[in-house]
Amino acid sequence: MYLKDLKILEFNRNLCELVIVDNTVASFYLNMENGVPIIDFEGNPNDRALFHLTVYLKSLLYEEDVRDKISADFGVRPVSGAKATAKHNETTVRASMKPKESQGSLPIVTPSNGY
Repeated sequence: MYLKDLKILEFNRNLCELVIVDNTVASFYLNMENGVPIIDFEGNPNDRALFHLTVYLKSLLYEEDVRDKISADFGVRPVSGAKATAKHNETTVRASMKPKESQGSLPIVTPSNGY
């Protein structure tokens, strides 16, 4: 697992415009409010996760701050360094990742609002 810190991009990009997509929530621990979780690709030709991800990412296009929408959709709050916040974020993100059945009956991870 790699820890991804978007702060290294801050010199020329605003964090309100950046999104991390990863199959491991812990990899975007430092920027939970920028992270969009996705399930692992396991080679199933009926996997629709990237299609659903595309729809979700398009919904972020005109957001003034993507962190507000991601936080609302996945129920996370910015990490303040406290273990309680990190535990809350991990638990909340996992709970919000409800499976949906795709055409090939592969579960698709979506935020709790149905994207």
